[in-house]
Amino acid sequence: MRRRRGRLGPGRVGVRPQVGQHRPQPGRLWTLLVLARPLTGWKLALMATMAATVTLIVAIPPLGHGVFLLDVTPLRLAIAGTLGAAGALLVELTCRSITLLVHISSKHTDPAESRQGLRHDRHA
Repeated sequence: MRRRRGRLGPGRVGVRPQVGQHRPQPGRLWTLLVLARPLTGWKLALMATMAATVTLIVAIPPLGHGVFLLDVTPLRLAIAGTLGAAGALLVELTCRSITLLVHISSKHTDPAESRQGLRHDRHA
């Protein structure tokens, strides 16, 4: 992937990220929340800290632009928020549908029946 060269500050020249490299964080954080289930106190505190860190990086321009090379504009923030919310919704729907499929398939498979089936197969 090619990166454009640009000025980062007074007298500094370096790599400037392209627009496509700004990734929506809500979808990522929601994915971590789904993977962290069942949620306990320390997991919630960790996720809240991560969300607060992302919020501070975006909200404080010298930190976001100077350290993390983010060029936050209202349009980019709206696009990232929309994509992140759509990603979070997709992650949640996928998690719930897989959980439902596993639950349904476990109801159809009774462990006692499968053990009896194995006994009959061995004696045959």
